[in-house]
Amino acid sequence: MGEQNLNIRIKHKYDTEANWNKNNPVLLSGEIAITSDKFGKHKVGDGTHKWSELSYVKADLTKSDVISALGYTPPSSDTWRGIQDNLISSSTTESLSAAQGKILKELVDGKAPSSHTHTKSEVGLGNVDNTADATKSVKYAISAGSASSAAALTSNAGSSTQPVYFSGGKPVACSYTLGKSVPADALFTDHTYGNMKGATSSSAGSAGLVPAPNIGEQLKFLRADGAWVIPTNTTYSVGTSSYLGITKLYTETGSATDGTMTQNAITTALNGKSPTSHTHNYAGSSSSGGAANSANKLATARTVSGGTDITLSFNYDGSGNSSANIGFYSSSASVGDKNNYPFHRFAKLDTIAASYSDKSTTFFISQDYSGGGFGIVRIVLRTNNSSLASTVEVKWLVRCGLSADSVQVGIYNVFGKTYADAFFKTGGSYAGTCFRTLASGARGGISRTWVLVNSSEVSGTSATDAKTSTECYATIAAAGTALHKQAYSSIVSGTDSGTASYANSAGSANSVAWGNVTGKPSTFAPSSHTHNYAGSSSAGGAADSAIKLNTSRNITIGNSTKSFDGTTNLSWSLNEIGIPTKSDIAACAVMYGGTTLSSSATVTDSAAQYKVISRSTGSTGDIFTKSVTLPKGLYSVMIRMKVSTISSSSNVFKLTIIDGSTTTTKYIKPNMFKAEDSYTTLGTAVENTSGTLKITLNVYSALSNQTVCVDYLAIAPTMVGVTSIA
Repeated sequence: MGEQNLNIRIKHKYDTEANWNKNNPVLLSGEIAITSDKFGKHKVGDGTHKWSELSYVKADLTKSDVISALGYTPPSSDTWRGIQDNLISSSTTESLSAAQGKILKELVDGKAPSSHTHTKSEVGLGNVDNTADATKSVKYAISAGSASSAAALTSNAGSSTQPVYFSGGKPVACSYTLGKSVPADALFTDHTYGNMKGATSSSAGSAGLVPAPNIGEQLKFLRADGAWVIPTNTTYSVGTSSYLGITKLYTETGSATDGTMTQNAITTALNGKSPTSHTHNYAGSSSSGGAANSANKLATARTVSGGTDITLSFNYDGSGNSSANIGFYSSSASVGDKNNYPFHRFAKLDTIAASYSDKSTTFFISQDYSGGGFGIVRIVLRTNNSSLASTVEVKWLVRCGLSADSVQVGIYNVFGKTYADAFFKTGGSYAGTCFRTLASGARGGISRTWVLVNSSEVSGTSATDAKTSTECYATIAAAGTALHKQAYSSIVSGTDSGTASYANSAGSANSVAWGNVTGKPSTFAPSSHTHNYAGSSSAGGAADSAIKLNTSRNITIGNSTKSFDGTTNLSWSLNEIGIPTKSDIAACAVMYGGTTLSSSATVTDSAAQYKVISRSTGSTGDIFTKSVTLPKGLYSVMIRMKVSTISSSSNVFKLTIIDGSTTTTKYIKPNMFKAEDSYTTLGTAVENTSGTLKITLNVYSALSNQTVCVDYLAIAPTMVGVTSIA
């Protein structure tokens, strides 16, 4: 197809900054928007942010670009100033614009310096007499400087009592005098006050100046009638029962009614009264102090509680009889009409950080309805140390109508973070169940260990809607996620441990008549006799065949042991002898490549199985991180990758594998690869003890001019450790 040239012109969006801010559009990715009033300043859209959220595009200039454009090296310190367009401005902190600077230069060019001289003829004064003014005769003057002295005025005006003002340079006397005549519109602020007028019995007084007291009247008070006097003394009488007055106190006895208070009256009034500090006898006691013999009730009600496996609880204040609630420490599980969530949590152990901690509880489980099951089961959890995972066991002593796996325990067995939940699996609708603790303890100490939990599945649930049900779950795995936001390390089912042997002894009949013994042979072989062995015509020798072995023998293949007595054939599966089947291996072998390994795997490489992760090793950082859940066992972890150069012997890459609390670290060097830019599969062996492996490959030590590509991560069971990575 031939080339075709199109003559086109592209016009970008162009508007004032005010309109851009007002409309505030979201610019398309790469779209350019220019301000018409900001000297071409523009912004480039990203398809997400509005105009106001974007920054103006700035030119990417180097220092040399600036120096080249200016023609000189600008100073390193801050010398920027504002632009001043006014030539007559008095600002000392702003600079002229470039346009004004050009105008100023045109004005200044060719002008004389500030300090210069001229001749008389240059200024048009060639005929002027340069004689000093002091020697010239001057008849007229248009103007003159200030005289250093002047003659006194020859005219007079005014007097010491008549003000003067100047008119036409001459003093003129005012028409009024001071102290004698005043202008008609003058205002006065002086005022004269009269004397105070005292009040009488028939007329009120008036305000005025207070009369001055005479010498010696300093202790007198001004009375309302205007006189300075000493107040008349007031005499109070002794009070009586009829009117108020002063009180007299006598020490002798008496019965006066004139306000007199006698000692006898006071004594009589106080007799039989308690002193300020005194004591009381407690109820039922003949003396103060000690315990009261009785009381109506306790001031504060008390709660009486206690017990470990059997609990006691009641409130008591003595005001009435109290009933004590005594019973086993217990919980219950109720089921409605569906049983969609059969796994009921009935006991729990919160996080245990200590090592070698034992938590044991024996439960009596009973479905208290006709046909319901019952049994006794013991659950024991033990934390170990940092090198051993925590364990739990569920053992039935006896059970009836309940399966061994009706009790299961989910455990998170990481050292220092161990927790566990006990679940009961209900068998159908309305299968209510009670759980009672028979014994709790820890290493010989009696104490409450497992905490009991009530659960309930309400009626009307569905497989996807538990409604208001509590502490019941479709699976134990679902419970682990709901309760702890992570999976249990393992789930342990109950096993039977209670056994019964033959009776140690039994009663016997005192005697049985020989004739009453039935089924006895008519003849008996002597005590010493022989028999022909099977297949033999005579006694002695080896039997040619037998129905079964007299003593069963154990046959062990791999880790599986079976009893054999010859009555039936025996067989072993691959799993029983420790050899994984094809399906087992397939379930344990995984491969991650392309976006299943990392969202960064977008580069196509014909030599790779998948799209690869390609990046420079010039900076450190993660290449990929992948978490994988697999059955426990020994695995080969393999990475197919390549590098652009293989000369370096430095630890450029680090492979980190986290298994629970155990971390394995391996380093990869470029010289471990077989050729430059050629894929090599490198791997190492790791024991998966927790069920989950977290694998991270990163650039550990930066190496410039190097590129790494990762094709895939493969994990598979191994019988021999892969150790190509040191």
